[in-house]
Amino acid sequence: MAEAMVTARDLNKSFAQKRLSILKPRQYLHAVKNVSLEIARGETFGVIGESGCGKSTLARMMVGLHGPDSGVIRFAGRDAASLSAHERHGMVQYVFQDPAGSLNPRKTIRQILATPLKLLRGLGKQETRERLDEIMRAVNLPLEALDRFPHEFSGGQAQRICIARALLAEPDIIVLDEPVSALDVSIQAQILELLADLKEKFDLTYIFISHDLAVVEGFCDRVAVMYFGEIVEVTGSRSLFSGARHPYTRLLAHTAPRRGDDILAEADGELPDPLNPPKGCAFRARCSKSSDICATINPGLKTTNAGSDVACHFADED
Repeated sequence: MAEAMVTARDLNKSFAQKRLSILKPRQYLHAVKNVSLEIARGETFGVIGESGCGKSTLARMMVGLHGPDSGVIRFAGRDAASLSAHERHGMVQYVFQDPAGSLNPRKTIRQILATPLKLLRGLGKQETRERLDEIMRAVNLPLEALDRFPHEFSGGQAQRICIARALLAEPDIIVLDEPVSALDVSIQAQILELLADLKEKFDLTYIFISHDLAVVEGFCDRVAVMYFGEIVEVTGSRSLFSGARHPYTRLLAHTAPRRGDDILAEADGELPDPLNPPKGCAFRARCSKSSDICATINPGLKTTNAGSDVACHFADED
């Protein structure tokens, strides 16, 4: 693997729940559990899973919106905990799922985009004007858009503005949290093509959060599959549909609509209780391969004969 741009080791994050009674102990929702990953410089790394699996919490931990309860995050070898907010924001930026909701409706686009240039880059008025003109061309928006307000733009245009805002900080890493899920299919393709072009132009590393396997397969280099707060498989994106080794990844692949493929019914069994996580493998109640060992021992990620990392006791079995 090339030089690691992002390294995470044993990340955990829980959220305290509101007490229903002072006589009962406080409960905690375990959103991210023992997550470790490594992302190479220039890689587009996908994170997929069902709603509530912890992927957005992981993304927010990367940019510092949530601090981990335990574990370490490093950017280009530097411990994220040792970075000032200014340094961290200059290394990693975030693009939100809802573009319109992440833009201040009371400010013009010029005012919104000038903020990172002033706070992070310290540019003067003339340099700011020149940089704004340059970045608007990079995201294929007219210069006159700078003096309009967010409500005057379509969803695709608003997402281009959010991408421009992230780029103005000149980061090495951009976390894309469901960046195209709220857009029409035709607009999704345009935004993905733009992101691919910008990645090459600015030498970026992407962390791409999504639940859409088809998008991830075409856009990402490698993919981490999350289930119940844990990573259960890390594999090449081209292996999602043809070479998945974890039963949960296969379930996702078989239930995702693809031309020419049969759509299988969802596996039996219910999701575990996030306030009372089970011992052993969290997926065992929905897995046809489940055995006694699955009820007592969490398999943890291990490298399979196929080269992917899979958290399953039977990963090398067909």
